[in-house]
Amino acid sequence: SSLIMQANFSLGLIDFGLREFASAEAHFLKSYQLAKALRNERFQLDNIIYLSRININQNELLVAENYLIEAEQLIIRGTPYNLEFIKVYNELSKLHQRYKRFDRMAHYQNKYIQLKDSIYGKELTRNLMRVESEYLERENKAKIDAQAQILALNEEIIFRQRTLNAFTGIIASSHSRARR
Repeated sequence: SSLIMQANFSLGLIDFGLREFASAEAHFLKSYQLAKALRNERFQLDNIIYLSRININQNELLVAENYLIEAEQLIIRGTPYNLEFIKVYNELSKLHQRYKRFDRMAHYQNKYIQLKDSIYGKELTRNLMRVESEYLERENKAKIDAQAQILALNEEIIFRQRTLNAFTGIIASSHSRARR
């Protein structure tokens, strides 16, 4: 089931972090088999990435290559997980570096860089647009607040002028009565 798949993946991550690679590999394999049975491409890719890392570290390059070929097939079929693709291309680059296939290493490094730039470039653009929008919104709010203060001050000036005019009128009226 999906819960068992996720639990095995999590246990694999823990063991991988503890550098207990044999145990990590066993958990990733269980999770990977369940992901394949459930047709969960995201977890297939996540497991493949860690299985290939373990096998590259243990110099089991052919095993790592077979996993990465499966990952590449998922990519070719149009699986929509770009962040996982970045990791797959990075692992393929490392694998070909170990094989000393520098042309293939450069090919996957290039794919890795292009996809990473594409994803993070779009994200950066979105973040810059959001920040600019927030800045313009704050600036407009400040202008509106300033205009509201100007209006309030104008109303205060008009009120004082009317009051002054009224007092002037009262004084002029009382002064004119006093002359009579």
